[in-house]
Amino acid sequence: MGKESNRVSIIIPVYNVEKFLKRCLDSVISQSHSNLDIILINDGSSDGSGEICDQYALKDKRVTVIHKQNEGLSEARNDGLKIARGDYVFFVDSDDYIHRETIERLLDTYIKTGADMVVCGRYRFDAVSLVDVNKLFHGFTRTKIEYSRESALVHLFTDMTYIRHASWDKFCRLEVYNDIYFPKDRIYEDGATTYKLIDRCSKVIYISDPLYYYAVNPHSITEMKYTSKHFHDHIETLKSAVEYFKNEPYIKDAALSWNTFEMIKIWRRLKLVSLDNEAKELHKIFRNSFNIKAVGKFSNKRNVVNAVLFYTNPVISFWLQRFYQIILRK
Repeated sequence: MGKESNRVSIIIPVYNVEKFLKRCLDSVISQSHSNLDIILINDGSSDGSGEICDQYALKDKRVTVIHKQNEGLSEARNDGLKIARGDYVFFVDSDDYIHRETIERLLDTYIKTGADMVVCGRYRFDAVSLVDVNKLFHGFTRTKIEYSRESALVHLFTDMTYIRHASWDKFCRLEVYNDIYFPKDRIYEDGATTYKLIDRCSKVIYISDPLYYYAVNPHSITEMKYTSKHFHDHIETLKSAVEYFKNEPYIKDAALSWNTFEMIKIWRRLKLVSLDNEAKELHKIFRNSFNIKAVGKFSNKRNVVNAVLFYTNPVISFWLQRFYQIILRK
């Protein structure tokens, strides 16, 4: 079947989310922009999620369901990309949901601004509750920010206030994903993918409208207890960004700055779960990669001092940071 004008492929990986799946799918099939190619990848669910997917496919011809053995989130997304028939693509995680006008507003912004990617605002909420949309938008002031390729990448690595590494708040043409895939069997797959997509975009637009509702689910991958695999996958993602931009010094330095402060956070998480050997390994990696000039370009003096202290002694850095936070709360 050929593409229709302004068709949007919405790719939804599904794995054991029976409790939340109908909420997600209802929000997608009721979009004000109706020209949709809705792809559900049932990644080997052992609960009733697969049956729910089939029910929606029976009542809505726009829904395509793929049932497969469990291979993880990355491969589910990749499988969705392979069969997508839209002009544009948007990801939704199956325990989240979206505003009724999400696709319409993103597409409208994309067309009117000539953007290569549009990023929307998001709202975090407890997974078992619902968002009061009227309250959320009451008195809301809309903001639109335009980024060049370089400024978007620098923001991604050093600020992340508006453009973050998640894949699910980004709207772009399907061909932007050509030859870009989410890394198989790796946690933090978004962090290893989003910078590659932005690298292909001359103009990125952020709109502050909170159109994506991100459910904080204690059983999701990102909320699980930090493990040795989390650590090694996280480090691999950080290193990959530096390597990717090795021939562009300014963006590489931004990626190095990202590495610095992410590794400090990782060390604290490792200590919290008593992964002391991994914490020692991380500190060695930190000392071998630390670049104070790169950090100084993109951070304030206090953060630079903290990074230097961490380089010297991570324990002292940790307790000084805790002390500073206590003082701020007072």
